[in-house]
Amino acid sequence: MANGIYPSQTRSVDPYASYHSNVVNRLTRMISRGVDCLHSPASMEVEIDSTSPLTHVVVSKGEVFKDDVYFIIDDDFRVDFEDSKFYVSPPFNEAGYYYVLLDYKYVKARPAPKGSIKILKPSERSLFNKEQYVFLKAVKVTFNGSTFEIDSVYDWDPENTDNKREYCQYYIGTENSLPWPFNVDRDT
Repeated sequence: MANGIYPSQTRSVDPYASYHSNVVNRLTRMISRGVDCLHSPASMEVEIDSTSPLTHVVVSKGEVFKDDVYFIIDDDFRVDFEDSKFYVSPPFNEAGYYYVLLDYKYVKARPAPKGSIKILKPSERSLFNKEQYVFLKAVKVTFNGSTFEIDSVYDWDPENTDNKREYCQYYIGTENSLPWPFNVDRDT
């Protein structure tokens, strides 16, 4: 697992750069159709960490297309909800739905910018925009009377269903088991 907010990652040749070919950009466009999206339903899943289920989640490895850049997150990445590095303001002090996001905005620069994992608290969800972030999961946090703790994880925000995991429009592959919960619209 990587240090800080940057998971171990591999990125394709950055698009639109005069010092690289734009062939990769054309290939990623064919797959993503110009939409920032996860490559498959299993890519970059966010699950409650079994070793610290009240305060940690794990972002699994997977592929994502963002700003025509093909990202591969190479290893599972552990996210501590009590670590201020992941937040804009003081962490883990509200009950409600937190967003776990991939933060990346293409900038023509050397070295190329890295994608990082960010968390938006319930009061900061209005800061979410699809130009900068890829939505990974909504995490429900409850207050038990003395501490805040992770309760459950969702593919969308139950309070705003427009904010959800976006997948490539065309995906063909196999899975070893049915996803749970099974969704007929998504899991065809």
